[in-house]
Amino acid sequence: TNGTVVLIPDTPNRSSHELYKTATLDQYGHYKITGVTPGSYSLFAFQNVERGIWEDPDYLKNIEKQGVAVSLAEGDQQSNDLKVIIGDEE
Repeated sequence: TNGTVVLIPDTPNRSSHELYKTATLDQYGHYKITGVTPGSYSLFAFQNVERGIWEDPDYLKNIEKQGVAVSLAEGDQQSNDLKVIIGDEE
């Protein structure tokens, strides 16, 4: 709980900041992201990290392998289990 889930577009579209989507984990660790443009993404869960750090290419290089790859088409619904990446921001 108290984490943020972030859907990050794959490398060719990372400069399109409107494609990044976030959601807050609820008390049960659930989340819902809506309004996603079809395409390929990586999905991450963060706790105690600086908001927006996921848009920093250098930061993403270090955590890339911890994300879950997702490919979304129009009207898709998916459920994914994520490992939380814990930062040190207080």
